[in-house]
Amino acid sequence: MDIERREVDIGVRNRRPTHPWLAGRRTGTVEHAAFALSDDITGWIGPSDDTSTLPSEAWTITHHGPDIVAVSNEPTIRLALARSGIGRVVLPTFAAACVPKLIQVSPIIKALTAEEWLVCHQDTRHDPAIRAALDALAIGLRAPA
Repeated sequence: MDIERREVDIGVRNRRPTHPWLAGRRTGTVEHAAFALSDDITGWIGPSDDTSTLPSEAWTITHHGPDIVAVSNEPTIRLALARSGIGRVVLPTFAAACVPKLIQVSPIIKALTAEEWLVCHQDTRHDPAIRAALDALAIGLRAPA
């Protein structure tokens, strides 16, 4: 969905908006690490070939390509595979904190650390409903996991 074409009112992005018609508010930093059921699990879960490569997917392929034991083009399936003990998966730490049983099995992957920005169209950011949603989202995104 495209904020610039007003297909959506608010987005969460991993960098400051560069177009002058977009407004942004930095909400924090997103860190990633590898997660699994235990440290004993050594295989990795990666993206399938038809996936548009996210930075975490590219990192997994680059650093653990030969160790990939399962693939999926759907992040929720990769999470389910990790929860079933199939392998390690790279996740944002805030998301993994909400997943019972998974533990962090690697240090923070510095190469994947990115800013988090709330973004909306410049012309709508002061609309009462958009402003209320932006303020609520900013509070929620800054809250500890």
